Amino acid sequence: MDKIEFKLNLATVQNGIFAHVSIFINEINILDYLKCTGGDGRLYDNHSELCIDDLCNILYYKNHDEWNDDGRVTILGCICGDRDCGPFKVRLDETRYSVIWEDFHGRINTNPMINKFEFEKSQYSEQIESLSKMLKSQSVIKMKIDMRRFELEDRQLN
Repeated sequence: MDKIEFKLNLATVQNGIFAHVSIFINEINILDYLKCTGGDGRLYDNHSELCIDDLCNILYYKNHDEWNDDGRVTILGCICGDRDCGPFKVRLDETRYSVIWEDFHGRINTNPMINKFEFEKSQYSEQIESLSKMLKSQSVIKMKIDMRRFELEDRQLN
């Protein structure tokens, strides 16, 4: 069976901290499976990782507003930063003992190496639960950073 792991990444952006989640399948970042070759022969990314809030809504809370009519969910966004522009989607199916990701769909042809991933349900569930914990820890980190920024701005004014 395949193994999945979620890793939290924090990036400083103009209006604060952006927390996005890397999805690793069998120890390879899913973005690496999706790179394409440009006219110059170099590899380029076609998708970007979703923020932790979006990924939690989709996978942990199973917010069905995020599901498409065809049963697929968005797991990656466009490189422009808009998750709805050129998203990468997957159909999620659950059996008694496994969770299956298949029927991938993106704006470019998908790498044939990723036609189906099947995860042991208990290992998958542990990783999905970790998303919730990451979201809570990310909120605490963001609050601490915002408070520190406020303190520094307050000192400059006085």
